[in-house]
Amino acid sequence: MPRWIPIGSVRRPHGLRGQLRVQLNLERPELLAPGTQVQVGEKLFFVEKRGPAPGPEDVFLLTLREVQGRDQAEVLKGKTLFLSREDLGEDLEDDDFLFVDLEGLEAVDAQGKSLGTITAVSVLAGRAMAHLDDLLIPLDSPFLQSVDFEAGQAHFDLPEGLLESQRT
Repeated sequence: MPRWIPIGSVRRPHGLRGQLRVQLNLERPELLAPGTQVQVGEKLFFVEKRGPAPGPEDVFLLTLREVQGRDQAEVLKGKTLFLSREDLGEDLEDDDFLFVDLEGLEAVDAQGKSLGTITAVSVLAGRAMAHLDDLLIPLDSPFLQSVDFEAGQAHFDLPEGLLESQRT
């Protein structure tokens, strides 16, 4: 079963034939090639065509094979667009990973103490953050030191008081 990763959202229908204006949070929009399966909301679709849209460069026109007309496109307005994790990472180098790959790993501090399990990853104010229950840890350098997928751990070097300040 594929693991679905959010890559953007449907802004609104475009025209009368069912095209969608989608905003993508995806560095390589070419991954949405014809024939690629995507999930919009809770339903699965196949990409028929993707092209640039007038306006911001992160907005594209997307034609989905199963969407036939404006009424069907209107139902998808505001829904999240997902791509399979397998489709996102085929060309990663051996030591590369996506931040979403950290979900489920144990976060460990510089002394080897467990901080908890990374339950989600999000971007807040332009900074990638790991969620550990009600705590947030930055995922950029110098905080994230290393990742050991075999051991199921992400190693962090955190400034003193970072977690304590979030608990009060």
